[in-house]
Amino acid sequence: MDAMDGARIIVTGPTPGIGKEIASQLASRGAEVILACRNVERGEQTAEEIRAHATAAQPAVIPVDTSSHTSIREFAREYRSGVQTGQRASARVAELRTQAYDAAVKRINCVCGQVVEGEDDDELWEKAQAHIRRDHPDLVGKVAREDILAQAEEIRPSS
Repeated sequence: MDAMDGARIIVTGPTPGIGKEIASQLASRGAEVILACRNVERGEQTAEEIRAHATAAQPAVIPVDTSSHTSIREFAREYRSGVQTGQRASARVAELRTQAYDAAVKRINCVCGQVVEGEDDDELWEKAQAHIRRDHPDLVGKVAREDILAQAEEIRPSS
């Protein structure tokens, strides 16, 4: 493969197997690699591995779920707005992680229907944990009790 200096390449599915290897090889040849992936955390891990092997590489991670038209449009907006490289992309990823976490906490409280007047915090936390284990296994161990309880306070009916 020839040098890829200056080429900007979007790699979908860059976290497992062949996609990861392709992204790594392109970056090592000088391409600006954008890792388009559903799992931002795994994307960041892949980006770190690429940086370790190709020290000049600064792969960017932009979340996208290619099965969702909405997600694809959001990815395109991010890409067109120039959030592709370096610290701006990293800051955006951190912001998206925070937004995703906040949304997950809200979804857990709202979808569970666990917030009822008079329910104590321990019972709410137990129900939230059960719901997380059952319906959101990717969030097990990642959602803090304080965050669930704070969100519950926001959406609890006033007395």
